[in-house]
Amino acid sequence: MDPLRTEEEQLEALKLWWEENGKQTVAAIVLVAAGWGGWQYWGAQEQAHREDGSALYSQLQTLVATPELTDIQKASIETLGQRLQNEFDDTGYAEFAALELAKYRFNQGDTLGAEAALSTINLAEARPEVAQLAALRLARAQWANGDADAALATLNSVSVSTFASLYDELRGDIAFSQADRVSARAYYQSALTALQNSDQGQASMQREGLLTMKIDSILVDDAAPVGDAE
Repeated sequence: MDPLRTEEEQLEALKLWWEENGKQTVAAIVLVAAGWGGWQYWGAQEQAHREDGSALYSQLQTLVATPELTDIQKASIETLGQRLQNEFDDTGYAEFAALELAKYRFNQGDTLGAEAALSTINLAEARPEVAQLAALRLARAQWANGDADAALATLNSVSVSTFASLYDELRGDIAFSQADRVSARAYYQSALTALQNSDQGQASMQREGLLTMKIDSILVDDAAPVGDAE
């Protein structure tokens, strides 16, 4: 809807009202009408801004999901991601862009770049679901960059509900890499329990099998006899 046309229609209605009710209250009503028209204009501008962000984000998603990227497409991903973060930081698309950009960089082996992208998201102010996903991916990047302590601190920095199973699985992976098999097994079991208590889809069934394998491998290794010392 054209906001200027709407404002003109409101002013015409005000004119008719004034002709019927006199001039004594026209000043106050003009202020109200002008404010309402300005609000509608601002609302239309805001809607257009969000639609632009949505279109750019869709382009970014499509490119990130492309199996084999050309150099031009790779450059476009970086450009779109930066533009969304810089020009649409007043919308949720800036956070979504950071998540997509981090996923792309991580898959390209640029774990430092992935960490940098995710660090732009304020976990304390982001919506809960966004904060949980961002913290999970940030922790993965930090661990890949050799900072297990930072990864664990990131995992512990947000309240988790939606991704509880994935959080505990990552904690288990980190513990296992540090030779803390007891903690690793406990985290894997917790992750498996959380997964089994959630809605089961094909992906969940595959993860359940993987978690079971991780738990079983620790149990088998722990049960194996220790050879004679040389």
